[in-house]
Amino acid sequence: MRLQRLEIIDLLDDNPSLKPYLEEAIDRAYLRGLAIAIDETNLPDETFPTICEYTLAEMLDRQFYPGEDSDLLN
Repeated sequence: MRLQRLEIIDLLDDNPSLKPYLEEAIDRAYLRGLAIAIDETNLPDETFPTICEYTLAEMLDRQFYPGEDSDLLN
């Protein structure tokens, strides 16, 4: 996850015109990932959130990790 964040930040630094499209890209990627998760787990659709629960700021924040708090970041 750290590497992907750094790569995205580098990409945005090199191509600032992409920033306005990030929210839409996240929505599309989440829906594709949701479909894959449902297919691979055979869990009911209702098991998963219908929209991504994380903001763009959280996704790019080097100190943010989804889930329970951890001492690993201290």
